[in-house]
Amino acid sequence: MEKTEKKKERRRREEEEEEEGQMEKTEKRRMRRIRMRTKRRRGKWRKRRRRGGREGGGGGANGEN
Repeated sequence: MEKTEKKKERRRREEEEEEEGQMEKTEKRRMRRIRMRTKRRRGKWRKRRRRGGREGGGGGANGEN
């Protein structure tokens, strides 16, 4: 619920900034922080996927482990 609201808010803010033609430094910093957070989270299940299991995955020649 609140995530979609935040997205809408950000989109509205970005539209306003496009008129100005420049993003604020704080906004850039925030985007970078969000990107890092998602990267960290992604690494977790990527490692798990290598091992195989529920999270869709498995690796290796025979598909086991």
